[in-house]
Amino acid sequence: MNFNVKSLLALPSLIWLSLLFSCNKSSEKKVIEAKPLPKVSLENIKMQNIAPTDNPEESNDEKYVILESLPDWVNSTEVITDYKIKDKYSLDIRLNPFYLEEDFNGDGILDIVLPIKEISSKKVGFAIIHGGKNEIFIVGAGKTIKNGLDDDPSYIDVWKLNREKENTGTDTDEQGDLIETAPIFINQPSINILKTELGGGLIFWNGKEYEYLHQTC
Repeated sequence: MNFNVKSLLALPSLIWLSLLFSCNKSSEKKVIEAKPLPKVSLENIKMQNIAPTDNPEESNDEKYVILESLPDWVNSTEVITDYKIKDKYSLDIRLNPFYLEEDFNGDGILDIVLPIKEISSKKVGFAIIHGGKNEIFIVGAGKTIKNGLDDDPSYIDVWKLNREKENTGTDTDEQGDLIETAPIFINQPSINILKTELGGGLIFWNGKEYEYLHQTC
Protein backbone atom coordinates (compact mmCIF):
# COMPACT_ATOMS: atom_id res chain seq x y z
CA MET A 1 0.00 0.00 0.00
CA ASN A 2 1.43 3.38 -0.99
CA PHE A 3 1.15 6.32 1.37
CA ASN A 4 1.28 9.94 0.36
CA VAL A 5 3.60 11.47 2.93
CA LYS A 6 2.52 15.02 2.14
CA SER A 7 -1.11 14.05 2.70
CA LEU A 8 -0.24 12.52 6.06
CA LEU A 9 1.68 15.61 7.10
CA ALA A 10 -1.09 17.88 5.98
CA LEU A 11 -3.81 15.95 7.86
CA PRO A 12 -3.10 17.35 11.34
CA SER A 13 -2.97 20.87 9.94
CA LEU A 14 -6.38 20.48 8.32
CA ILE A 15 -7.82 19.10 11.56
CA TRP A 16 -6.29 21.96 13.54
CA LEU A 17 -7.56 24.57 11.11
CA SER A 18 -11.02 23.00 11.20
CA LEU A 19 -11.10 23.10 14.99
CA LEU A 20 -9.81 26.66 15.04
CA PHE A 21 -12.46 27.78 12.56
CA SER A 22 -15.25 26.09 14.50
CA CYS A 23 -14.07 27.68 17.78
CA ASN A 24 -13.90 31.08 16.21
CA LYS A 25 -17.36 30.63 14.77
CA SER A 26 -18.86 29.53 18.09
CA SER A 27 -17.21 32.41 19.92
CA GLU A 28 -18.82 35.01 17.70
CA LYS A 29 -21.15 37.26 19.75
CA LYS A 30 -24.60 38.07 18.51
CA VAL A 31 -25.50 41.71 18.87
CA ILE A 32 -29.18 42.31 19.61
CA GLU A 33 -30.39 45.85 19.48
CA ALA A 34 -32.48 46.76 22.52
CA LYS A 35 -35.88 48.13 21.66
CA PRO A 36 -36.92 51.20 23.64
CA LEU A 37 -39.52 50.55 26.31
CA PRO A 38 -42.91 52.18 25.82
CA LYS A 39 -43.38 55.42 27.70
CA VAL A 40 -45.56 54.99 30.79
CA SER A 41 -47.22 57.89 32.55
CA LEU A 42 -46.78 57.90 36.31
CA GLU A 43 -50.27 59.34 36.57
CA ASN A 44 -51.67 56.39 34.66
CA ILE A 45 -49.89 53.99 37.00
CA LYS A 46 -51.34 55.85 39.97
CA MET A 47 -54.86 55.73 38.59
CA GLN A 48 -54.60 52.06 37.66
CA ASN A 49 -53.46 51.17 41.17
CA ILE A 50 -55.94 53.32 43.06
CA ALA A 51 -58.99 54.34 41.10
CA PRO A 52 -61.55 51.79 40.00
CA THR A 53 -62.06 51.46 36.27
CA ASP A 54 -65.39 51.51 34.45
CA ASN A 55 -65.07 47.78 33.83
CA PRO A 56 -66.24 45.94 36.97
CA GLU A 57 -64.16 42.88 36.10
CA GLU A 58 -60.98 44.94 36.00
CA SER A 59 -61.65 46.80 39.23
CA ASN A 60 -62.79 44.06 41.60
CA ASP A 61 -59.53 44.12 43.56
CA GLU A 62 -59.61 47.90 43.95
CA LYS A 63 -63.26 47.84 44.95
CA TYR A 64 -62.58 45.18 47.58
CA VAL A 65 -59.72 47.18 49.11
CA ILE A 66 -61.78 50.38 49.20
CA LEU A 67 -64.85 48.76 50.71
CA GLU A 68 -62.72 47.00 53.33
CA SER A 69 -61.17 50.38 54.21
CA LEU A 70 -64.54 51.80 55.27
CA PRO A 71 -65.53 51.82 58.96
CA ASP A 72 -67.09 48.57 60.18
CA TRP A 73 -70.43 50.21 60.95
CA VAL A 74 -70.78 51.21 57.27
CA ASN A 75 -69.94 47.75 55.97
CA SER A 76 -72.41 46.19 58.40
CA THR A 77 -75.29 48.07 56.74
CA GLU A 78 -76.73 47.72 53.25
CA VAL A 79 -76.15 51.36 52.40
CA ILE A 80 -73.41 50.49 49.92
CA THR A 81 -74.21 47.60 47.60
CA ASP A 82 -71.81 46.49 44.89
CA TYR A 83 -69.88 49.74 45.18
CA LYS A 84 -73.06 51.75 44.65
CA ILE A 85 -75.37 53.91 46.77
CA LYS A 86 -79.09 53.74 45.92
CA ASP A 87 -78.11 52.19 42.55
CA LYS A 88 -77.79 55.73 41.16
CA TYR A 89 -74.39 56.68 42.52
CA SER A 90 -71.01 54.99 42.47
CA LEU A 91 -68.17 55.65 44.87
CA ASP A 92 -65.60 57.99 43.34
CA ILE A 93 -61.97 57.95 44.48
CA ARG A 94 -60.93 61.51 43.73
CA LEU A 95 -60.07 63.08 47.09
CA ASN A 96 -57.62 62.41 49.87
CA PRO A 97 -58.61 61.15 52.40
CA PHE A 98 -61.18 58.84 50.82
CA TYR A 99 -63.84 59.61 53.43
CA LEU A 100 -64.52 61.86 56.43
CA GLU A 101 -66.09 60.48 59.59
CA GLU A 102 -67.64 62.65 62.29
CA ASP A 103 -70.94 63.45 63.99
CA PHE A 104 -72.19 65.92 61.38
CA ASN A 105 -75.80 66.19 62.63
CA GLY A 106 -74.97 66.40 66.33
CA ASP A 107 -76.96 63.36 67.52
CA GLY A 108 -73.98 61.73 69.22
CA ILE A 109 -73.53 59.01 66.56
CA LEU A 110 -70.74 59.00 64.00
CA ASP A 111 -71.66 59.81 60.38
CA ILE A 112 -69.63 59.46 57.19
CA VAL A 113 -69.31 61.46 53.98
CA LEU A 114 -68.06 59.82 50.77
CA PRO A 115 -67.20 61.24 47.34
CA ILE A 116 -69.63 59.88 44.75
CA LYS A 117 -70.54 60.19 41.08
CA GLU A 118 -74.02 60.09 39.57
CA ILE A 119 -73.89 57.17 37.16
CA SER A 120 -76.22 58.65 34.53
CA SER A 121 -74.81 62.20 34.34
CA LYS A 122 -71.23 61.60 35.59
CA LYS A 123 -71.67 64.61 37.88
CA VAL A 124 -69.70 64.35 41.12
CA GLY A 125 -70.68 65.17 44.65
CA PHE A 126 -70.91 63.72 48.14
CA ALA A 127 -73.06 61.22 50.01
CA ILE A 128 -73.50 61.96 53.70
CA ILE A 129 -74.70 58.93 55.65
CA HIS A 130 -76.07 59.39 59.15
CA GLY A 131 -75.04 56.58 61.44
CA GLY A 132 -77.72 54.76 63.39
CA LYS A 133 -80.60 55.72 61.06
CA ASN A 134 -78.50 55.19 57.91
CA GLU A 135 -80.14 58.23 56.31
CA ILE A 136 -78.48 59.29 53.05
CA PHE A 137 -78.16 62.90 51.91
CA ILE A 138 -76.81 63.68 48.43
CA VAL A 139 -74.85 66.90 47.95
CA GLY A 140 -73.92 67.69 44.35
CA ALA A 141 -73.93 64.68 41.98
CA GLY A 142 -76.87 66.27 40.15
CA LYS A 143 -78.47 67.89 43.21
CA THR A 144 -78.11 71.35 44.69
CA ILE A 145 -78.46 72.27 48.36
CA LYS A 146 -79.50 75.43 50.15
CA ASN A 147 -77.46 78.53 49.27
CA GLY A 148 -76.39 77.31 45.87
CA LEU A 149 -73.54 74.82 45.90
CA ASP A 150 -73.06 73.64 42.30
CA ASP A 151 -74.71 70.34 41.37
CA ASP A 152 -71.37 69.19 39.92
CA PRO A 153 -68.57 70.50 42.19
CA SER A 154 -65.85 68.72 40.24
CA TYR A 155 -63.54 71.68 40.86
CA ILE A 156 -63.10 70.69 44.52
CA ASP A 157 -59.63 69.24 45.12
CA VAL A 158 -59.30 69.61 48.90
CA TRP A 159 -61.66 68.66 51.70
CA LYS A 160 -61.29 68.43 55.45
CA LEU A 161 -63.19 68.65 58.72
CA ASN A 162 -64.08 72.01 60.19
CA ARG A 163 -64.65 72.13 63.96
CA GLU A 164 -64.89 75.90 64.37
CA LYS A 165 -68.21 76.87 65.94
CA GLU A 166 -68.23 80.52 64.82
CA ASN A 167 -67.93 80.78 61.03
CA THR A 168 -68.08 83.82 58.78
CA GLY A 169 -69.25 83.60 55.19
CA THR A 170 -68.61 85.91 52.23
CA ASP A 171 -70.83 87.62 49.71
CA THR A 172 -70.66 90.45 47.20
CA ASP A 173 -72.19 93.91 47.56
CA GLU A 174 -73.97 95.95 44.89
CA GLN A 175 -70.63 97.05 43.45
CA GLY A 176 -69.45 93.45 43.22
CA ASP A 177 -66.94 93.80 46.03
CA LEU A 178 -66.34 90.91 48.42
CA ILE A 179 -67.80 91.43 51.89
CA GLU A 180 -68.12 89.31 55.01
CA THR A 181 -71.52 88.16 56.16
CA ALA A 182 -72.70 87.97 59.74
CA PRO A 183 -71.14 84.98 61.54
CA ILE A 184 -73.17 81.83 61.99
CA PHE A 185 -72.70 79.30 64.78
CA ILE A 186 -72.33 75.60 63.94
CA ASN A 187 -72.31 73.43 67.04
CA GLN A 188 -71.25 70.20 65.28
CA PRO A 189 -68.36 69.56 62.85
CA SER A 190 -68.89 70.59 59.23
CA ILE A 191 -67.26 69.73 55.90
CA ASN A 192 -64.81 72.24 54.47
CA ILE A 193 -64.51 71.96 50.66
CA LEU A 194 -61.96 73.97 48.70
CA LYS A 195 -60.48 74.66 45.31
CA THR A 196 -56.76 75.25 45.74
CA GLU A 197 -55.87 78.98 45.67
CA LEU A 198 -59.49 79.96 45.01
CA GLY A 199 -61.33 79.02 48.17
CA GLY A 200 -64.59 77.31 48.94
CA GLY A 201 -66.94 76.96 51.86
CA LEU A 202 -68.67 74.74 54.39
CA ILE A 203 -71.32 72.03 54.11
CA PHE A 204 -73.14 71.88 57.44
CA TRP A 205 -76.30 70.48 59.04
CA ASN A 206 -78.77 73.25 59.95
CA GLY A 207 -81.06 70.98 61.97
CA LYS A 208 -83.25 69.94 59.02
CA GLU A 209 -81.01 69.65 55.98
CA TYR A 210 -77.51 70.27 54.70
CA GLU A 211 -76.68 73.84 53.78
CA TYR A 212 -73.74 75.56 52.13
CA LEU A 213 -71.87 78.55 53.52
CA HIS A 214 -69.74 80.28 50.89
CA GLN A 215 -66.59 81.72 52.42
CA THR A 216 -64.18 82.95 49.75
CA CYS A 217 -64.04 83.76 46.03
